[in-house]
Amino acid sequence: MITQLHQDLATILEDIWLNIDWQKVKGSRKMSIWSEFEGQIQIRANQHSNVAEFLTKLCDRMDSELKSENTEKILNQYQDYEILNAFRNQTQIPLLLLKLRREKNQAQYQQYIDLKPELEAKGISSFSQAKAENLFEN
Repeated sequence: MITQLHQDLATILEDIWLNIDWQKVKGSRKMSIWSEFEGQIQIRANQHSNVAEFLTKLCDRMDSELKSENTEKILNQYQDYEILNAFRNQTQIPLLLLKLRREKNQAQYQQYIDLKPELEAKGISSFSQAKAENLFEN
């Protein structure tokens, strides 16, 4: 069963994912980045009893950082043991939710590219602007 905690953990993972320094991700590492990400989540969650330390080490290993204000809000809603326990024992659920979000975003971006001339004629000049105006099919 997917819970709000799982959704929130996927949001934290998305913050990390979106801030990976992709210039440092080379060659074959790109091919296995999802497996690496999952492995690092599990390893770091098992090594730490404090969420702040866990996230710091995970970001360090993934060449990323946390930038979203949503992450801070989420962390304040749960106890450390709840977050770490979920990452230790149910890593696949928030990671799958993240993958689904990324696929949806890619599909929306493709729609944007396909409709770009029409959207620009309507004064919509960026993908983020089009998303904010809910112009994509879900």
